[in-house]
Amino acid sequence: DNCKGMRKLAMNLLLKRPAKEALLAALAPQDWARHLSSLSRLAWNKAVSVRLGGAMPLRPVPGDFVWDGKAGEPRPVTAKEVSEDRWHLS
Repeated sequence: DNCKGMRKLAMNLLLKRPAKEALLAALAPQDWARHLSSLSRLAWNKAVSVRLGGAMPLRPVPGDFVWDGKAGEPRPVTAKEVSEDRWHLS
């Protein structure tokens, strides 16, 4: 059943329907809660596997978030900061 929903979503997106409209057509709103929390984990796992798999450098790229100790919150790294080469992923 999940495969049919994913196939329907993929087909709607391939037909260039808006993402929200494609999602509504593929998955009933009451089922969203069950799947929505999985999306962030899936996106995070994909990003980490790409980074650690060697497809991206093991250093921040512009737009990656770093912790700003002065502001006490995360912020994106600028291209200038990356070019200074003082960042290393831990």
